[in-house]
Amino acid sequence: MLLNNSDLDPLNKNKHPETIDWKNFVGMDKLIRFIPLVSPEEQNTKSKIVLMFTDGTISNNNSDNENLELEIHIFCPFVEWQIAGDTLRPFAIMNKIRQSI
Repeated sequence: MLLNNSDLDPLNKNKHPETIDWKNFVGMDKLIRFIPLVSPEEQNTKSKIVLMFTDGTISNNNSDNENLELEIHIFCPFVEWQIAGDTLRPFAIMNKIRQSI
């Protein structure tokens, strides 16, 4: 909701339905990316999350189990920082990510 709705009240359930199809958000040209690059033109368009896997080890006991280190970069145009309430959009996005992990 915070990434998709760029108005002053992005979490207002009356204005924005909660149904989100994540396939529309995750991918090379979407709002959540697994690449470490946001072009200069994109830095002023919409908020984006870029995920970078910086380290990882595979468990010796179980090859399906890994410890991954992930860096999360939040790009948010300055004009979208202000949202309803006392919280700024990038910090609200960080908080939602923390709650999800």
